[in-house]
Amino acid sequence: MTLTLVDIPLELDTALRQRAEQQHKPVDQVAVDAMKVGLGLIVPASCNDNKSNLAASIRAKFGPLGGVELADLPRGPIREPVDFPE
Repeated sequence: MTLTLVDIPLELDTALRQRAEQQHKPVDQVAVDAMKVGLGLIVPASCNDNKSNLAASIRAKFGPLGGVELADLPRGPIREPVDFPE
């Protein structure tokens, strides 16, 4: 399939070309990879370390089952630090 994009902002064009050069890949491949990540079709390589990335770990476990939607939890104010007597 061929997709032609027009009116790409200069900063996006520059970023794609720089990343393509860094990764030694064609610009079109870098653009396709970025679209896959942006659409949630793949997890970026930098997030594949599931030991340090909870979101990536959850996606890896539940993605093959159709994914999971988590409700936003209410957050309270930060607690004051405990002062231990010496």
